Amino acid sequence: LWLLPQWVFLYGRDWTPTMKFIVLGFTLLLAAWLTLTQWYAPKRIRQELGAVMEKCECQWEVGTISVSPFRPLVTLDLVTFSQGDPAITGVRAKVKQIAIYFSPRKLLSRLVHVTHIEIRAPDVVVEEGDKPSVETEEKQEPESAKYEVAKTTIHDGKFQYLSVHHGRRAPIHVQDIQAEIGAFGSTIPEQETKAEATGQLEKSGKFRLTITTPLYVEEKKVDVELRIKNQDLADLNPFFQNSEGVLLKGLLYDGHSSVSIRGRKLDAWTKSIYRGLDIRFRSNSERSGLTAFLSNLVKSVQLETTNVENELPEQVRGVSLVRKARESMVSFVIRGMKEAALRVATEG
Repeated sequence: LWLLPQWVFLYGRDWTPTMKFIVLGFTLLLAAWLTLTQWYAPKRIRQELGAVMEKCECQWEVGTISVSPFRPLVTLDLVTFSQGDPAITGVRAKVKQIAIYFSPRKLLSRLVHVTHIEIRAPDVVVEEGDKPSVETEEKQEPESAKYEVAKTTIHDGKFQYLSVHHGRRAPIHVQDIQAEIGAFGSTIPEQETKAEATGQLEKSGKFRLTITTPLYVEEKKVDVELRIKNQDLADLNPFFQNSEGVLLKGLLYDGHSSVSIRGRKLDAWTKSIYRGLDIRFRSNSERSGLTAFLSNLVKSVQLETTNVENELPEQVRGVSLVRKARESMVSFVIRGMKEAALRVATEG
């Protein structure tokens, strides 16, 4: 860019003064635009992100922030994020890249309109411990800028849920997540947002997950649908053995689970077809009431090993739960699905 004025001086001697003025003016405008997009804008975005993260008491780092000079695109590379206490509930995430496409025209009306967010290779861990949390008063935040997001896509994601109770770690791993999230924003607070995802549960199961919820209403309303096929149940033993003292064997040929949350109440049902199902209960004085109930039920119906190779008919069972004090939404949903699934496996 700095060579352009010299090129004009050397080769533009025969140009008219008007032509020289136009070329030099264009050069100055281009220099100002590149300074804005390549230096000022990334610095300003980093400052605004820092202010937002400070309000939510989060820790974060971004490797590089770049603004395209030729199209409305902001790119964040190598993003890390963490919030909360893992001994209570903590979230940490690493993201390879976040690409944000926006509408410059709507910025003039003080509306941040994002047409598309692409999140590439996110790795998210939600960890919950058994340390009691402390009630804190909600902070009254000033009204933030108006914003709306038309669509969000996630490519090649990973997710881990880790429950730690009395020193026992019960993990669930999900990988190869491809997801799409519908419109949401402060301008459409009561509109329901729908998210759909596919991926692999542990080492075998293929799943499809749908979540529908209005994100900005005070009364919680969440609907979750989960479909899993060809899940090797032994892959889930690190979670069920350490959380419920349950050892599983066999194949979940087709599983369909639904959760409906309204306020603090949850209703869930599970419909499953198993092949070669076998269940064993570990002797553990700290087993939950659910596991004790299921253990006695299994003993009463006497599941026989001669039936291990048979396909069990489709079974449907449901549960109704009340959300515990300060229980996270992720834990609440997983607890509902887990209890419904275990009832199918044992009562079937």
